[in-house]
Amino acid sequence: MSYILFWTLACLLPAHDYHSSIAEVRYQPKKQTIEVELHIFTDDLEVALKKRLGTKISLDNSKKYQADIADYVLACFQIKNAKKQAVVGKFIGKENDFEKHIVYIEFPAKSFSEKWTLRNTLLTEIYDDQFNIVNFFHQDESRARKTLAFKRGSDWDSL
Repeated sequence: MSYILFWTLACLLPAHDYHSSIAEVRYQPKKQTIEVELHIFTDDLEVALKKRLGTKISLDNSKKYQADIADYVLACFQIKNAKKQAVVGKFIGKENDFEKHIVYIEFPAKSFSEKWTLRNTLLTEIYDDQFNIVNFFHQDESRARKTLAFKRGSDWDSL
């Protein structure tokens, strides 16, 4: 299912029974980074943050809210280099509307090989049927070089 079709259908549903996220991952050799754009339903993110923090959260643009999102996303979306060492990600920012959040993170990548691995456990602690799609692009490719799928209990997968 194409990205646009997925979000079009998802936005038409009043309350979604389909629990998913989509990530676009791009390796940028000139910048020596791996850039990640995560698309997450706002209501699902709110549930996850409430559970993680044990308190009601405010869906605003405060520094605390952004820090809470950063902590959660960076704990769930992880990358290891070819030496199986964790690469520390950095929260870049977010955009949101009523229905979804787009969260931007990046990882340093002085060198990159197909042996790098990642794991995406977003929302799997909340929903048994959570399905996280990761599309990996190399530089400015228009089509994904590789698509990965993660659900509860999924292990690391190679880029």
